[in-house]
Amino acid sequence: MTRRLPKKLNPAVCYSGNIALRVDPGIHRKASILAGASGMSISKWIEHQIERA
Repeated sequence: MTRRLPKKLNPAVCYSGNIALRVDPGIHRKASILAGASGMSISKWIEHQIERA
């Protein structure tokens, strides 16, 4: 699978660092379990997963 990145990012856009995310309850549960097993909050665990992508 090829990942496509935006051709051009708008440097004037400010990012707050907040992402509203809705997921299936089963995915939420799995992420919570994996985060706990990794010793991280779910927020930090998701951040780590995005960084690895």
